[in-house]
Amino acid sequence: MNKLTVRKVKLALTTDCNLSCPYCFVEQDEGVMSWGVARDAVDLLLRSAGREKLLSLYGGEPLLCFDLVARVVRYARVQAGKTGKILTINLCTNLLLLDPQMALFFAREDVKVIVSVVGLRRDHDRIRLSATGVGSYSGVVKNLPLLFEYLPRLNIGAAFCVHPLTVGSLLINWAHLLELGFRHVNIEIIRDQHGWTERRQSLFAVAMKAIAREVLIRASSADPVYLNPVNWEIRNGLLTRPGASWCPFEYFLEVYPRGGVACSPFLHNSPDIARYQVAVQPARVARPAYCNGQLRPAVCAECRQKYLSAECSFPGADQVRREYLRQAVAVARALQSSSRRRDVRRYLDSIRQEVCF
Repeated sequence: MNKLTVRKVKLALTTDCNLSCPYCFVEQDEGVMSWGVARDAVDLLLRSAGREKLLSLYGGEPLLCFDLVARVVRYARVQAGKTGKILTINLCTNLLLLDPQMALFFAREDVKVIVSVVGLRRDHDRIRLSATGVGSYSGVVKNLPLLFEYLPRLNIGAAFCVHPLTVGSLLINWAHLLELGFRHVNIEIIRDQHGWTERRQSLFAVAMKAIAREVLIRASSADPVYLNPVNWEIRNGLLTRPGASWCPFEYFLEVYPRGGVACSPFLHNSPDIARYQVAVQPARVARPAYCNGQLRPAVCAECRQKYLSAECSFPGADQVRREYLRQAVAVARALQSSSRRRDVRRYLDSIRQEVCF
């Protein structure tokens, strides 16, 4: 058993994609991950210390290499059984390539499918584009019924992309996602060097307060809505733990198609990637020499500075993200303070038992 505790591994199975979104930071230059790299990454996750594990399959567009997706999922399920781990698997997709066989596979293997989406057609087709500039909204809504036909609703999530150009419609787009059937949402703040002006930050904050109120109200209803950072806070206090009590090696390991491993997806195309990779193959990942596994404030702060702040800074986007997490913490605390109510307790129990993307 590897003494390193790894709670989550994110596999960038391919950098290839059938879209060409103008904000995307992934350069399509590495092709598809080899089986050996994928297998080693799964082994790293499942053979490390700790029982609850999250395997995230990303791209590019992972459905372009569905055979590899299927092989990884089946292998991970077998190995989780052998090692006694509780394994959650999710896959993030633009949904355009989904077919009934894929949907059936995800249902049988209990894979949670997360759909990258913006909201109304006018906003989605503004930033989610093919290489020829064609919007992808129609393809998403065409294939969504397949997911809802085969998968439980709480195994379907929305990666709700919020761009500076669409933030003015944030509440309308949120409502549209709920109309489409999504009940599990994570807001993805699109990084933009100049677009997140103070006014747009203010628009986000106002809309986010309204979303937070709706999540709280619906928590006690028969039709609740789940917001991803709220779930993480309720499950393990990840957002409010003291500064030295979490580790990028536990939560942020990302494996690139050629086998490189770092603690951030945004470092993938960095010209200084060699400085930040923790390994060139997932089988070689180990704690850095300065770390003995004990969480120490000064050492941990320096480590996080190296691996999480090495990526480019986007001050406006970073401020928006902080506001998002702040509101999520407020929702989590409000729910926990009402945990004596049976309806709220039922909602909290569903998060602790099931809802974890």
